[in-house]
Amino acid sequence: MQLVLLCASAFAATPEQQITIVYDNTAALPDFYADWGFSAVVDFQGRRVLFDAGSKSDIFLHNLKQLGIDKSSIQSTIISHEHTSHSGGFYKMLPAGLVYFLDGFSKRKPPAQLGPGIYSTGDIEGSPPEQALVIETSKGLVVLVSCAHPGIGRMVATIEKQRNAKSIRMIVGGLHMYEQTEAQIRPVVAQLQKLNVQSVVLGHCTGDLAMRLFRESYKERFSTAGAGKTIALE
Repeated sequence: MQLVLLCASAFAATPEQQITIVYDNTAALPDFYADWGFSAVVDFQGRRVLFDAGSKSDIFLHNLKQLGIDKSSIQSTIISHEHTSHSGGFYKMLPAGLVYFLDGFSKRKPPAQLGPGIYSTGDIEGSPPEQALVIETSKGLVVLVSCAHPGIGRMVATIEKQRNAKSIRMIVGGLHMYEQTEAQIRPVVAQLQKLNVQSVVLGHCTGDLAMRLFRESYKERFSTAGAGKTIALE
């Protein structure tokens, strides 16, 4: 899949600086559909970026409508990795005349800036390779991950090196730990604390056991994602 560039539609920036969860395994609000996959919209510094698009286009578009987000207001799209649970909802949007920043899937992508304070990490080596979205807020770095297939510790260490940072304010997304044991998960929780990850908002493929262990360690700095949830950035 190649990088696709189309003409961007006009976008009136909303005053909110926030992440809005569009697609997740659970719904945070009534009238939102839950399904396996992940998607979020980032509104930051006058830029609207879509991070992944879930599995099914009908669910993705329904939740987008429930949020009052017109697809023509999305200026850039980043697909984190090759799995259809993150790109399946994307393709019905192609005729909308937007700008898309796509993972090449078969070709490694370097780090890139998508807007003021919004960055892709580029592909981080893993099975499969995966890119995260990083937002430089006045309160610290906020990181969106979809599955963290390369390992969330490796991804955080890469981000801190790229952005010359010593801590991460917040991680939002899925950590692909739903098949892991407690003995596998606990060292990762400790690693993130050592890397100064201050808070987590977890969903999608994280898994119930990992959610419980992160909740025990992070306490009030832990929360769940869910379609319809908004997370303030400033």
